Amino acid sequence: MKQKRKRLIYVVIVLVSIGIFLLYPCSVDADLSWDNNYNFFLFSFGDSIFGNSSSSWDYGLNSSGKDVFFGTIILFIIVMILSIYFIRKNYRKNQEIKSLEHVNLNQEYVKMEERVKKVIPNFNLEEFKNIVFKKYKEIQIARMDFDYDTLRKNCTDSLYHMYRSQLEILKLKKQKNIMNHFRQITFRVVDIEQNHQEVSIKISSTIWCYDYIINEEGNIVKGNKDKKSVYNYEMTFIRRIQGNHDNKCPSCGFALENQNSVVCSCCDGEIINDTNYDWVLSKQEKISQK
Repeated sequence: MKQKRKRLIYVVIVLVSIGIFLLYPCSVDADLSWDNNYNFFLFSFGDSIFGNSSSSWDYGLNSSGKDVFFGTIILFIIVMILSIYFIRKNYRKNQEIKSLEHVNLNQEYVKMEERVKKVIPNFNLEEFKNIVFKKYKEIQIARMDFDYDTLRKNCTDSLYHMYRSQLEILKLKKQKNIMNHFRQITFRVVDIEQNHQEVSIKISSTIWCYDYIINEEGNIVKGNKDKKSVYNYEMTFIRRIQGNHDNKCPSCGFALENQNSVVCSCCDGEIINDTNYDWVLSKQEKISQK
């Protein structure tokens, strides 16, 4: 906020200086007129097409006007030099801050990656970033195509049922949600949780895409097909830790009676299918939209 205020002050100073520079004729001799012996549009024609020293129009800068004029130019140059200096100084400072943040972020990522590697030895954070974006696209396209099988494969049961309910409503309205041309702008790991059966990673991501709803005639009923939307998400992905087959709730450790249970009868926690060792989306929250 302070940086924006400083920049605004610099801009105002520059604009004021430019205004003084452009309005300097006010300080010039007021008698800026054509010689009364000639027509307004005529120069003094004689030996020279531009007239002689006693002819035509006379700007008549007096010494005071010249002093103001040159003083304004000098002030303008000084302000420009100072503005450029402070802007460059702030830019360098911001770059240094970003560089430090990047280093700290890398260190944070390394720590998080090491945490996950304890239970998933081949885990790679950069690969996980690509997986997250791929899963996100697959899920949105599946919702667009009413592809329930793909949704079930990529989502936890509770999220799958929520998406299915939303799609059934769209079907009743004879509408379709179009989403395409996805682009991942930012990605950041927010938190990691793990227990003896699963790993949960919460991430923050900014994604651009076209997002609008059409009816059965193909007319747009919501959104804009020519303008990309910017979504800031928080998403949580869960993966089963391979090798644990004790059929217990991953949250509280309660023994499950049914091998195919999807909800723990003790803590109401979600149960991922025991044969699924891929990352699945368990929660998606839209933080903001532009």
